[in-house]
Amino acid sequence: MPHLFLCLYLLALLARPIIRMGIKIKLGNKFKSNNNRKMGAEQVANMKFKPIKKVRAIIYDIKDGKPYFLILRRVLNWRGWEFLKETMEPGETTLQTIKRGIKEETKLKKFKILKKFNYRENWRAMGRDFSIVCLYVVRADMRQKISLKQDITEHNKYAWVDKKTALRKLTWPKTRKFFRELKFDYSKNYPKHLK
Repeated sequence: MPHLFLCLYLLALLARPIIRMGIKIKLGNKFKSNNNRKMGAEQVANMKFKPIKKVRAIIYDIKDGKPYFLILRRVLNWRGWEFLKETMEPGETTLQTIKRGIKEETKLKKFKILKKFNYRENWRAMGRDFSIVCLYVVRADMRQKISLKQDITEHNKYAWVDKKTALRKLTWPKTRKFFRELKFDYSKNYPKHLK
């Protein structure tokens, strides 16, 4: 039964951009665009779609004068460790996206967004292009309760880890490279109060 829900979720995920472009999906191998022109499955597969835009957050806290970073263990579509990232919805700003993503994916209530970095990371998966369009550094209290429960489970574990451990655990080389080279003084930019 869980496989059925996963299949339905993936179908909905892949269909959402198609529907946003004004293409109505019909059962069978025929599709219809808004101008009622019939298109075969091959034509739809060869269409150029805009990349799915995502925003990433490096969430951290300070303990004993040392920064600890929140990493999440992904189980949906691939397995490995990553920083939180969220898909942008139509009409949303990157700031709105990351605030929504933090609340939805971790249930953190108190956090402070400290800095935005113009950062790009592109990849292709499941026949689609994806793009991280920016990254936010966010401070949160690691003593807060975190819940990863969602309708569809994306992550099944989380950990607060030091930078060395994060660099070892993060799955993707581009993410590790950017994190290693990121110029941000976590102790200096540490606000005493959270929202």
